[in-house]
Amino acid sequence: MNTEILLSIIKHAKINHEPEIDLSWQGIKELPPDIAELTEITDLDLTGNQLTTLPPEIGELRQLENLNVSDNQITKLPNKIRCLERLQKIDLSKNQLTTLPPGVGQLEKLTEFDVNHNQITQLPAEIGHLKNVLWMDLSHNLLRTIPPEIGQMSRLGELNLSHNKLSKLIVGLSQLSQLQWLDLSDNQLVNTPPRLEQLSRLGYLDLRNNLLTQPPPKIEQLTQLRWLDLRGNRLTTLPANIANLSQLRWLDISRNQVRHLPDEITQLVQLNELYISDNLLTHLPAKIAQLAQLKKLDVSRNQIGQLPPEIVKLQQLSELYLSRNKIKHLPPRIVHLSELKKLHLNWNPLRKLPSKVYDLPHLEEHDLYRPLFQTLLNISQMLLDKIQGQNKK
Repeated sequence: MNTEILLSIIKHAKINHEPEIDLSWQGIKELPPDIAELTEITDLDLTGNQLTTLPPEIGELRQLENLNVSDNQITKLPNKIRCLERLQKIDLSKNQLTTLPPGVGQLEKLTEFDVNHNQITQLPAEIGHLKNVLWMDLSHNLLRTIPPEIGQMSRLGELNLSHNKLSKLIVGLSQLSQLQWLDLSDNQLVNTPPRLEQLSRLGYLDLRNNLLTQPPPKIEQLTQLRWLDLRGNRLTTLPANIANLSQLRWLDISRNQVRHLPDEITQLVQLNELYISDNLLTHLPAKIAQLAQLKKLDVSRNQIGQLPPEIVKLQQLSELYLSRNKIKHLPPRIVHLSELKKLHLNWNPLRKLPSKVYDLPHLEEHDLYRPLFQTLLNISQMLLDKIQGQNKK
C-alpha cells in the first residue's frame, strides 16, 4: 500500500469517526505522522506489514484499546507508547524487539500483553506496574532473568515464559497469588523458582525441557494442580508426596532417568493420562490398578520385563503404548480391556499374543503383527550367527 492510499484511509476514518481500522497485511513500511489524527479510534490492526518502528505520534491515539502490530520487523518502541492510557490489549509478537521501554509500565489498563517471538534480553522493572494484566506471553525470547517486580502483577492469571534462556532462580513468581497457568518449558533451569508452592491456585505447570533433577520442593502443596509436565529433564525419581496432588489429571515424566515409580503414584485416582516413556523403568507397580480413571498410558522405551496382571483392571484405558521394552508375555486377561483403541507393542521380544487380542471391540490402531515379526527376525539372526560360527570352526 502506497502512502497516498494510506493517507486517504486515515482521512476517511477520521471524517466518519470510525472506531476500528484494519490495515493488516498491506505491505506498509512506515506509518505517517497523520496517524495522530485518529483520536477516536479504539482498535488498530497493523498485523503482517513491514514496519520497523512506530512513530511517536502513536501516543496521540488516546482512545485506543486494542493494538496489534504482530508479524512486523519492529526493533524498538517509542516511549510515547506510555500515553495510550486506555489500552487493554497489545500484541507485539513476532517482531525484532530487544528491549521494552520503561513507559510500558504506565499502561495501567492493560489486561493482555503479548511479546512472544522477539529477541528481548531483559524486562524493565516497571513491568511490575501492570497490575491489571491477566494474561502475558513472553515466550520465545532471549530472557536470562526476570525482574522481581513481576511479583507485583497481582491479577496475573496466565504467564508464558517458555523458550527463553532462564537459568537463574526467578524471584517474585511466588507472589502471583492469582496465577493459574505457568509455562517455564524449554529454558535452562537447574532449580525451580523458590516458594513455588505458594501458588495455591496453580492448575497448569509446564517445566519440560529444562535441567531439573527433582520436581519443585513441597509440590504436594499445589493441591489445585491438574496438569504437570516434567518431561525432558534429569529426574531420577518422583517423591512420594506427589500423591497429594489429588486433582491431577495429566502427568508427563517422559525423557528422564527414572528407574522406579513410588507406589504412592497410584493414589492419583483422578489421573486420565500418564506418560513415562524414555526412562529406565524395569517394572510397573502392581497397584497401578487403582488409577481407575486412566485412559492413556505410555511406558514405551523403558526396560520393562513384564506387566503386572493388575493392569487389566484399568477398564477406562483407551490407549496403551508398550513399544521398545523387554516384554516377553502379555497378561492373558489383557483382552478384557474392552475400551482399548490403540495398542502399540513393537520392538518387544514377544513370542505369543493372547488369542483374542485381535477381537478387542474398539481397537483402531495397533502394531500387533510387528512383535511376532521382530521375534522371527531375532530367531533368524541367532540361527545365522550360529551357522557362521560353525563355519569358522
